[in-house]
Amino acid sequence: MSRKTRQKEDWENSYMIGQNKEPAHCTLIPFDNIESALKEFDSSPYYKLLNGDWKFNWVEKPADRPVDFYKFDYDVSSWDSIDVPSNWQLRGYGIPIYTNVRYPYSVKKKRIPSIDQNYNPVGSYRRSFDIP
Repeated sequence: MSRKTRQKEDWENSYMIGQNKEPAHCTLIPFDNIESALKEFDSSPYYKLLNGDWKFNWVEKPADRPVDFYKFDYDVSSWDSIDVPSNWQLRGYGIPIYTNVRYPYSVKKKRIPSIDQNYNPVGSYRRSFDIP
């Protein structure tokens, strides 16, 4: 298929700003009573911090990403672990892309939003947790 007839991927579609998203809202943390609500927000028994070690998979291009990794039966045991929050480039995956001068290599300025199909890294994260 030629580049002119190839259908754009979601990440190349400048009109795609979200998919399967909940509507935006302010942060809400429930409390049992007014007294507990006047304390620090993380004192709520309904608050769950998700920082920590997550399973992580990195690939050089979107075509190689694990598509169904969100499914319960998908095995991520061979994936690396990465601390969240963090920056994968500073943890040894890919190269840091920070610029105040030019677009990164993977963005083709003459055909925005065309993206290099051979180098456009994708990181996939997964963590299991219990909601009490």
